[in-house]
This record gives sequence, structure tokens and C-alpha cells, in this order.
Amino acid sequence: MLHVNDWHTALVPFLVADSRARPEWAKVGTLLTIHNMGYQGPYGGGWLWEAGVPGRHHPDLVYQNLTDNLLAIGIAYADKLTTVSPRHAIEIQYPYMAYGLEGLIRRRVDDLEGILNGIDMSEWNPATDKRIAQNFNSENFVEKRPANKAHLQASVGLPLRDDIPLIGMVTRLVQQKGLDLALPALRQLMIDTDAQLVILGTGESDLEYATWRLAQDFGWKARALMEFNARTAQLIYAGSDLFLMPSHYEPCGSSQMFALRYGSLPVVRETGGLADTVENYDNGAADSGTGFVFSWQESSAVLGVLRWAIDTFYRKKEAWRRMQKRGMEIDFSWDKGAERYMALYRGALDKHR
Repeated sequence: MLHVNDWHTALVPFLVADSRARPEWAKVGTLLTIHNMGYQGPYGGGWLWEAGVPGRHHPDLVYQNLTDNLLAIGIAYADKLTTVSPRHAIEIQYPYMAYGLEGLIRRRVDDLEGILNGIDMSEWNPATDKRIAQNFNSENFVEKRPANKAHLQASVGLPLRDDIPLIGMVTRLVQQKGLDLALPALRQLMIDTDAQLVILGTGESDLEYATWRLAQDFGWKARALMEFNARTAQLIYAGSDLFLMPSHYEPCGSSQMFALRYGSLPVVRETGGLADTVENYDNGAADSGTGFVFSWQESSAVLGVLRWAIDTFYRKKEAWRRMQKRGMEIDFSWDKGAERYMALYRGALDKHR
């Protein structure tokens, strides 16, 4: 059984399929996992065939002029296909998320499954994590977690205040992550509210500058750290009240899982794995939600959901704490995902018995 990932190894299912006449390859199953359809490894000029790669032209690839697109080749020839969340498995069947491969995906939909990525629950455990200032769990977080907020504020030079919300972001500063939506909304939020802001990340130079400029303009309550520092990231998960992920698309995402595990309520756009992992707070329900979700790809939508979250922070403390507790107790381990992968392996192998 061969399990390959993305365009980098997507030629493997094709090579296996082309070698099935040989006894050693006759019963080998293949599975391709797609993490991001935006990266396809397209190479023009028929270089595969000129390089002497044996094989045949798959009719779907010929029809769509995809014979030199490595990801497309893998999709056409793998026995089974997965992507990294159930929602994203639906999204990649449509042009806005498939980047030209939606037709090929739809023809393979019976062999496609979305399996949510997991996290190591023993490593990402606020009760034992030595990287945070104060350990806590879902039973004592109300008393103990605030020490982490104070430590985060002190470490980045913000006023030590537990009575106002602190918004955190740990992100690549790139278009995909929705910084073009978030930065105008955050600027207005800094004007309108007492909320604090800490952003950690690196990326595209124009977005780095815009993020730095925002923090400079509101230096008494905002910080932009243009680096990736694992320890600071951990402090943000453990010390922020809200964790913002306004991604245009997010096949799975792991930061929202880390935030939930450490008691920071995610504010996310309804896409991919974010939609699968964050339950929207229902203002009228006593026990609902693990975060705040918006849909429209507009700065006004980001601003609106952040205002709603901040209002909840101030006015509905019990509902807030119930959301924190629910989020901390979600099982994001690989156990269920591993079982589903094993079932897919068996299905791939059964095709060649």
C-alpha cells in the first residue's frame, strides 16, 4: 500500500498503474492525499513523456489538457483520494476551490473522502505544557488561565488587564489567510474598543508592512511580531481570549484546534476545516458553540463578528466559560482519522485482489 501526498509525489499512482503487468506491482494499492489544490505542479511541453516516463494518456487528462499536471495525474490514477477535512472534500468539487481540476475530482467523487487532520493531544495539553506560564485544565481554567494572559501581555509589553479582551493571531501573512479582510476590520476595532491585539507571523512584504503599521498606529494596545517563534505562539494560544482566523480558504487548519485546546475562542470564516471544527455560538441557546463564525469574504463581516464576540466577552461570561470548557474537551486526536485511513487502505487494496 502506497500513501502519497500532493503534487510532489502524485506521479507514484500513475507509475504503479502503468506497472501492474509486473507481479510485484499487481496488488499494490495507492492513496493520494490533497492538502491544497492551489499547488498542482503543472509543467508544460510534454516533459514527462520526453523524459522517458513510461505510461499511457488517461482520457480525462487528454480531454482537459492535463497530461503534464502532476496533481491531475495523481487524481486520475490513485485508487483512493483524500483531502484534509470533510468540508474541503465538497469544496474541491467546485471551480472556486479546485483551480481547474473540479471536473476530474467529480469523476472520482466515489473514491474521495475528507478526513480531518488531528493533533497530538498529549503534546498540546495545557495541563502539562512546560512552555506556558501556568498549567490549567477544563476544570480549573477560570482560576488559573488568566496567569497566561498576564504573562503574554507582559512579554510583549502590553498593559496587564484581564478585564478587556485580547485577540491573538498566529499566521502566515499571506493572501490566503484573509489578512486583506482582517486588517481594515482590526484597525476599526482598535478605534472603537479597548481590545488588545497580538499578531505573530511572517509572509508577503506588503502584508507584513500593513500589519506592522497597524501595530505602530495603536502601540498602546497592539503588537505585531514579524517572526515565527514557537514559544510566543504557545503563549498566544494559552493567553488570548479570541483567536482570529479569517481565511479565504483553509483546507484543514490546526491553529483553531490548538486555540480551542488552550481555551481561546476561535473567530473563523466558514470554510474548509474551520467550518468542521468550530461550532458557531447561538446567542439564544444556553449550551451552544465553541467560537464565532462568519461567511462573507468582506472586512465588514470580520468587524461584525469581532464586535459580537467582544460583546459576548463582556456581557455573557457564563456562556463564554461554557464555550471555553467545551472547546478544551473536544477530542482532536488522530484516533478516528486513523481508523478511516485504514478503511480506505483496505478499499484501495480490494480493487486489486
